[in-house]
Parts: sequence; structure tokens; C-alpha cells
Amino acid sequence: MGAIVQKQKIFMEMDLRDQQQIVLAATGEVVEELVYTVKGKDRLSWAGVNHVCYMMGDVKVDPWVKEEVIEMFGRKFRSLTVRAVNERYNLASLGTAEVPEMMEVHILDEDKNWAKNEDGSWKMELKEDYFCRRKALSMAQRNAKTAVIPAAVIVKWIQYFKALKKGEKPEPPFKPKVVEADYKVVTTKQPPKQPPTRKKPPAQITLGKVNLNTIEYNLFDALHVPKEAVDVFEQADGFIIEPITPPDDELRSAIDGTLKPMGAIWEEKGPLGRWRIPRKKK
Repeated sequence: MGAIVQKQKIFMEMDLRDQQQIVLAATGEVVEELVYTVKGKDRLSWAGVNHVCYMMGDVKVDPWVKEEVIEMFGRKFRSLTVRAVNERYNLASLGTAEVPEMMEVHILDEDKNWAKNEDGSWKMELKEDYFCRRKALSMAQRNAKTAVIPAAVIVKWIQYFKALKKGEKPEPPFKPKVVEADYKVVTTKQPPKQPPTRKKPPAQITLGKVNLNTIEYNLFDALHVPKEAVDVFEQADGFIIEPITPPDDELRSAIDGTLKPMGAIWEEKGPLGRWRIPRKKK
């Protein structure tokens, strides 16, 4: 039993590090740690798995995603499931991850240090985790991808990444797949490209009952908002439209004008704020 508990602690610590990597990447930071070593156990990090899949070039993640809210240990968790395929070896696997919607954070004392209880334990409180869905999705993708990477490949890349950390200059196990392309050299000076004109949503759009399909149609199909610019998802009390990258004034104004007729409210929550559309009571 002690060995199982020890493995659980190692797994939980590595998972926590991956969650930190996911948040750093979401906020524009460069993630460099590609392998973890915890109590003598090695594992590819979230960024490490993505790097290996990029080098392999054969691992794809289906656009299909299953999302649900489940309860465990008296808390609500965001659970996401995805499917990854290794096209070279014809392998497929589902990957699932659960992240609590409320995360534990340290309570600070008057000196901004972590406060302790009388028994010496840390004082903690629960706060809404704005990145819980992103963490669950990214970790589910990590789990699915890892399951379709041959074990021997994982071992070779762990050895390679560890050698890099020591300052060595090893040869990678294999080089990335590349697509050959023909390029034309242009010697004449070309006029600067004009930015694409953003199309306005057609006036005849009818909202009807607001749901995810309605919101996504109005944003992505009618307004032509890039899908990598905003994250749209559903909660128990309504719908959330959260910027992934800081929108410029024009894009923010366009999104705001599209969502307000649906009853959207702007909230100063999360790193970039968000729109919330409350669910209408029946």
C-alpha cells in the first residue's frame, strides 16, 4: 500500500507541474522543461509530449471532445475526454483528465507570507480556477498522445532531454517530418500587404434560443473571429466567452456588439476578462 501511495504522490506532483506549464503557455510564457524527474522517476512533461509528437509528425488529435462536470470528494471537477491517433502505427487511444473548478490557494498573512494554522499546516482557501477547462483539455490531450507513442520512443526522448539538461549536445532520436516546398525568389519590391477586412455579421441573423451553436455561429461564421482568439464554453448558469489572446479594440468592439443582443455581460474575471451570457430561466 505504501508503494501505491508513493506513486500517487509522484503522479500528483508531475500533474501539478504540467498544470503550471499549461497556464504559462496560455499567458504567453515560453515553456522549456521537457522532462521531469521526481523521486528518481522520469516522465515527459506536457511540453515534452507535444515536442515529441511534433517531431514524429504522425500523432493527431481528433476535433471531437467530450466534456462533463462530475463530483468527486465533495467538489466539482471539469472532466474532458479526447481521442489521439498515431497514423503511422494505426494506434488510437482516448485520454481523459479531471481538474477541480475551485483550486486550493494559500492564505497570506500581514507580511504577504503563507499563513499557518495552529497545528503547523498551511492555511488554504478555495478560489475559482479560471484555467480549469484549459488544464483539463490540455492534460487529456497529453494523456491521449502519450498512449499512442511507443514506449521505446518515449525512453529515447527522455534520455535525450536529460542529456540536454546536463549541457551535452546529443543528436535527437529522429528529426521532424518536413514537407518539401518550392519557393520563388522575388527580387522586385512588393507593395505592403493590406490587413484583411473583417466582415460584418449579416443583419438578418436571428438569435432564437441562445446555445453554443448560436454563439459559435455568430462569432466564427458570421463575424469571422479567429477560433484561436476566443474560447467558448458552457457552464451550469450560462455560457462563457473568454479571450485567449488580448483582442484589439476593433475586435473587442465587434464581439461585444455581437454578444450583447444575446444578453452578454462583461466581467473583469480571469487574466483578460470575459463575457458571460446568463442562462434564461424557463
